Amino acid sequence: MNDIIESILRNLSQIAPWIIYLVLFVSAVLQIFVPPYPGDTILLVGGCLVGLGARGGNSPIFFSYAIGTILSSYGLYFLGYRYGEGVLNFKFVKKYFPEKIQEKVKELMWKYRVYIFFLCKFIPGMSSITIVFGGIFRYKPAPLLIMIGLSSLIHNFIFFIVGKSIGYNLDKINKFLSTYNTVAVGVFVLIVAVILLFLYRKKCKR
Repeated sequence: MNDIIESILRNLSQIAPWIIYLVLFVSAVLQIFVPPYPGDTILLVGGCLVGLGARGGNSPIFFSYAIGTILSSYGLYFLGYRYGEGVLNFKFVKKYFPEKIQEKVKELMWKYRVYIFFLCKFIPGMSSITIVFGGIFRYKPAPLLIMIGLSSLIHNFIFFIVGKSIGYNLDKINKFLSTYNTVAVGVFVLIVAVILLFLYRKKCKR
């Protein structure tokens, strides 16, 4: 089966570059607006296609996804900014972001302010809802959009380079995604613990 899929990918690598750009751009948008969509996997495959000799070049293939991620993230922010808490009543928001997750994000945002937008980009399932709340809470656009843009570029670059490095290997792709999810959550918990410890010590010195 893996040989068949690799053969398909090699054929895909020879299609017109604009089709690859379009697929990656649309995938990036879907990942932001419909989080269960496996956008990270698609980006890994995009890197794999480059490794397999895809036409179109490294930069255009990478930026077609990165631009889709950044623009759709900005769109999500302004959606929250425009409609306020009313956006939480949208069907797709209720479906993919249950109240439990919403409350968790609210708590994190009040504690860590604008930096949470950078951190949550690397935590599976947290980025989009955090961006929505950024709009709802009327965060200043400039610093927030800078954080979103920077974190999106770094996150996407990591996945693109990994995909390019491993080529097509289904087992390695699955292993990377599993490891990444575990490490990302672990690092986030560690960062939160360090921040809380710092704040606690600072409070004790007063």
